[in-house]
Amino acid sequence: MSAYAATRGALASYVQGANREFAGTNVVLSFFGPVPSNTESESAFFDMWHKMGVALTEPDVVAREILATVRKKRQVHVMGGGMLKMLTLANAVSPSIADTIGLRKFGKLIQQHRPR
Repeated sequence: MSAYAATRGALASYVQGANREFAGTNVVLSFFGPVPSNTESESAFFDMWHKMGVALTEPDVVAREILATVRKKRQVHVMGGGMLKMLTLANAVSPSIADTIGLRKFGKLIQQHRPR
């Protein structure tokens, strides 16, 4: 999870910085945060998402959202409801804040799915 959080945070920062550098041009980079997708047949995280009340989205829906983000030249697009958006953006800025929010609400579920 640490590598994932670090790369998402780095990507969000990179996109923001690059968009500042490209200001005044027709170039726009996008930070895209997908919702959990039905990409594997078996995953311990699927059960966790289900218990958290997060429905898995089909990959073609995510692909359409990516294309719409690029076409509309959106700098940031995070799929999902308010909680997912908040956690995704918090994780990009500060993984410790996302952990605090997530652990407060879903701590037992997250602990159950950590690698041993």
